[in-house]
Amino acid sequence: MYRSYSSGVECLKTSASAMAVREGIGGLAAVNAVCRDHDWAEWTAWAPISGKENELVLTCDYPDLATYVAERDARASDAQFMNAWRACAQHAVQGSIWNEVWEPLPDLG
Repeated sequence: MYRSYSSGVECLKTSASAMAVREGIGGLAAVNAVCRDHDWAEWTAWAPISGKENELVLTCDYPDLATYVAERDARASDAQFMNAWRACAQHAVQGSIWNEVWEPLPDLG
């Protein structure tokens, strides 16, 4: 399994007002609706229970790296997805969006 932490493409981590976080989560519903229509993986929103307030992290899981790359590229070229993503991401603090893809460690035993 590969886990993507990201904003538009993969993981949105943002410091914003509580109102912007609520609006961003509302926009996430539109993003996930497009993902469902295309049978793409959907984003899950997370918030820390301690530490930085008004922070939102989106995660998305993929069975393998090839699936991640295929969906990433398809989303980036899909006008409906990009419009929904831009509406969602407008609530992020400029410069705060980052993207990471994690993979499981191999068995080193």
